[in-house]
Amino acid sequence: MDFRIRGRVSLLATGTAAVLYLLASASAQDWVNQGGNPQRNGLSSMPGPHGSTLLWGGTIPSSYGQPVLICDDKLVTYRDNFTTSIAVCHDLETGDTLWTLDFPGTGGRTMPVGFRDNTVYMVNLQNAAPDTLYAFAADDGALVWRCPYPVSVYLSESATFAENGDLILPLEGMRTACINHLTGDTVWTTERVWPVSGSADATVSDSTWYCFGGALVGGSLRLYAFDVATGFKRDSVFIEDTHPGGTAPYGNIMVGPDRVLYAHRCGDNVTAVEDWGDSLHIRWVYPLEDSTYSPFAQLACGPDSSVYALASGRIIRLDPQTGAPLDSSPYIKDSTAVFAAHLSVGADGTVYATNAGYAGGALFAFTPSLSVIWVESIPNVSTSCPALGSGGELAIAGNGTTLKVFRDPTGVGGPKRTPARNRLVATPNPFRSMTAISLQLTADSPAETRIYNAAGRLVRSFSSLLSPHSFLVWDGTDGARHKLPAGAYFLRSGTTSIVLTLTD
Repeated sequence: MDFRIRGRVSLLATGTAAVLYLLASASAQDWVNQGGNPQRNGLSSMPGPHGSTLLWGGTIPSSYGQPVLICDDKLVTYRDNFTTSIAVCHDLETGDTLWTLDFPGTGGRTMPVGFRDNTVYMVNLQNAAPDTLYAFAADDGALVWRCPYPVSVYLSESATFAENGDLILPLEGMRTACINHLTGDTVWTTERVWPVSGSADATVSDSTWYCFGGALVGGSLRLYAFDVATGFKRDSVFIEDTHPGGTAPYGNIMVGPDRVLYAHRCGDNVTAVEDWGDSLHIRWVYPLEDSTYSPFAQLACGPDSSVYALASGRIIRLDPQTGAPLDSSPYIKDSTAVFAAHLSVGADGTVYATNAGYAGGALFAFTPSLSVIWVESIPNVSTSCPALGSGGELAIAGNGTTLKVFRDPTGVGGPKRTPARNRLVATPNPFRSMTAISLQLTADSPAETRIYNAAGRLVRSFSSLLSPHSFLVWDGTDGARHKLPAGAYFLRSGTTSIVLTLTD
């Protein structure tokens, strides 16, 4: 396979950069695959279920599965029968229907595009008229505000969030806007031409948002970087067309735990891009040889920054440093449907993927190296994505009344929602160069998280963010960035601790 490495070697790989990358996220982290995680990397800070134990199932009928959004103890999706489209909110623990919403007399779709801080953001999606964004209270579906500016959100697209909760999404007229989450007013707007419907999503990382821009004709597709605070364009880089005359870039830009950008020209290639702060640079390009057309598909990252992509009816795992293929799943494509898998990854590295199939639609759980753990039939799963909840739930939707929520059983009383407490998960462990540590923090979490050696001596300490879900990435160095010897180390957050094993 011809994969190409460009630019400089990652500083994380050499251990010469600051290696403590704390990736904080709001409670919207529960739906990680379509904007709840602003980096759009599909990576959750909590593990998902290790088996297909059903917590509950069933909802109002639909012709196909749509995206599922989870925030805290609520689940929102919409059910579409082409002539009717109704948003529905369920209690995540019990499955009880809390409320439904249908924009009256519109002939369009009632489409959720975001869920954060107990507020559901929905678009009145019209076929031949301007689309409107609304905010509703998650508790009872009451209207909070109506955005006065027409938006332009395609069926496969969604909002994403700045750190303060403001929404970033496309407006009519080839513009992108930052929408105040409290009022619905615009904070800023900026002009930006996206190539085709389905490729207008934004991706946010720290103070920058990224997107595709330019037209496909003539191969002028570029990845752009904009400032989150002002909307000003900062830089761009050309994304190669390795199969000239091929398919369109329906996939999202994603940002991995290693802060590298990954651009997916669906059915064409995956391109890794480094943001050096003052400019963007190609790290590598991996052509997707013999790949089938995959509209609306998504990439995902593992806790170790492994890149999961689609190729020839399979999920593949790419080395984030070089783009070299590491593993491949069995063939999972439904022979009657376009292969457009949607991916999420648990904090323990378990990969959850759909195949966008019809009669053969299914949800798969894989090990990090893409061996099958379990499979569940989900007819006409379509654009539905595996949504992971903070209590270990996984939700997926299909046609008919198919809405399934899975969770591992705990104790003799059956599945129970995980009580709020500090939790730590490290992947991989043992590790040689880097491990990703997931923390679920509570209101009384300590101000510092610390690492001790086997003799009990403090070797590293760092501040804990007051966010419900966070990531740490540690490369086995002390506070002075000196490499520590191989052995056992103890990471402690409050009264919770885990053993980290550093190898040669």
